[in-house]
Amino acid sequence: PLPYGGMGLAGVAGTVFEDLDGDGARGPDEPAVAGVWVGVGGLRTRTDDTGRYDTWSVLPYEVVPVRVDTTTLPDPSWVPATPAVLLRPSPHLYTRVDFPLLRTRELAGLLVAGDGVPTAGGVTVEITALSTGAVQRVPTFSDGEYYLGRLRPGEYEVRVAASSLAVLGARAEPEAVRFTIPASGDEVLVEAPPILLVKPES
Repeated sequence: PLPYGGMGLAGVAGTVFEDLDGDGARGPDEPAVAGVWVGVGGLRTRTDDTGRYDTWSVLPYEVVPVRVDTTTLPDPSWVPATPAVLLRPSPHLYTRVDFPLLRTRELAGLLVAGDGVPTAGGVTVEITALSTGAVQRVPTFSDGEYYLGRLRPGEYEVRVAASSLAVLGARAEPEAVRFTIPASGDEVLVEAPPILLVKPES
């Protein structure tokens, strides 16, 4: 028998850390994250004080998902850059899978009611992640402001929902605005450009 496990098996090991500059590699000043559970197929292991995890007894040649249990992250504003990694381990070897964590940001924006538009409050705004097409919908407050927390780094687009425009009998200028959630930096809040609601010309 091998000192680290059974014959014919494989292992997975890596580090969970805060990726402050968003480059995907751990720098000397980027802190490790301890106490995080990592799933390797049906196995679970926990990061130590250095942010490292490892597990053996993985079947080789089989496709195995490796993922961080995000419910065990000490700060929910940090998320894995990649939710899950699929790998095919080789026997008698450790495969390294690191999990850089990226800081999520808060989004704030504003709808402005132009002449003839009764209100900018209670209007549905659609925020689309351009990389995945995933859409999140939020209503505006009574003053036309809207807010969304914990957006992952990436490119996004904001539109006013067509159903809201139909109810108001208005159109949006511009039809959509784009903004970027950065992968690095200390700013917590990102502000999207404002959108004006106007009555269509007759």
